[in-house]
Amino acid sequence: MRIAVDFDDTLVMYSHNYTKVIVNNLLVKLCNDLIERGYEIFIVTARFDPMIGKKKANPLQASKEIMIPDVEEFCDQHFKDNKISGIYYTNSCFKGEILQQLKINALIDDSKEQRDDAISKGILAYDVFEIHRFVNLIEMIECDKFWSK
Repeated sequence: MRIAVDFDDTLVMYSHNYTKVIVNNLLVKLCNDLIERGYEIFIVTARFDPMIGKKKANPLQASKEIMIPDVEEFCDQHFKDNKISGIYYTNSCFKGEILQQLKINALIDDSKEQRDDAISKGILAYDVFEIHRFVNLIEMIECDKFWSK
């Protein structure tokens, strides 16, 4: 199974003034557990690709007091053996098309608009704050694998 996870306000949360980063440790642990079970985890973010020269400047990063983590550095620090299957930037566009191209089965995202776009492309989508529904799906898949042996 191929799973896409959003970055901002999903894997990491921010204080109201962006001076504090809060790691969603529950989701990080879930992703690491799924990677160990053979699932493919992709980070798909609406951020601008840092490798594109035309990227729009993030006004929040102009201040040294603002804490905005780098996606690649975060993944290096929080995912076992850097086993993320890929990091994709949509440059502020909807994610549905790239999710289709990657053959993603499920998306975890805080944005209703992003989830709706994924659903319109036939991809399961879960709100980060309702992660228990996604865990139930994984449990059903694992149970089905066990009983079909």
